[in-house]
Amino acid sequence: MSGMGADAFQAEFEGVFAPVADAIGLLRRRSTRRLCWTYGRGALALAFDFALNPKATGLLPHYPGEFALTISLPGNSPSPLATVVSLFQYTTAAEVDAYVAVEDRALANFVAGNPAAATLFPPDLRRPAPNVAQWCHYVTRDDVRAWAQWYAGLIPLWIPRYLDAPESLEDWCWRVLWKDQKRDNGTA
Repeated sequence: MSGMGADAFQAEFEGVFAPVADAIGLLRRRSTRRLCWTYGRGALALAFDFALNPKATGLLPHYPGEFALTISLPGNSPSPLATVVSLFQYTTAAEVDAYVAVEDRALANFVAGNPAAATLFPPDLRRPAPNVAQWCHYVTRDDVRAWAQWYAGLIPLWIPRYLDAPESLEDWCWRVLWKDQKRDNGTA
């Protein structure tokens, strides 16, 4: 149903997000994908990669488009969790509420055209947890712009929070989720 190819999605998203990225010092990454930026250098460098899920619309043309942000850290750890940061580790409840509002609006656009598919996206699963990468859905160009505005508003606030208390997703999981377990070389 989204009917929006990768180029159209990227152009819409980039038109809103890129000026903010430039203003806060994000630099374009050399990548085969367009929506890739870096911030900083050295141990606290961050790579922001917005990636489309081609299977979402490729396999099911009536399905909404999906994309996700991956935030990567430098390093060669054997644990994938040690080389990423979840966006939701450093978001406030109000920011997550705003995320859910954009997701709800996009999915309402989808369900309006596909009422039988409403059960595919239960409302209680739309609120992201701090330890997950969350797919963002879109149907229309307005949905893409709303997502780009949400990210453009959040990333400038998010980066200083990360820099004040930098922590990989693995470190966050050990501190918050697995605090009652022993940590020996990254394993319980």
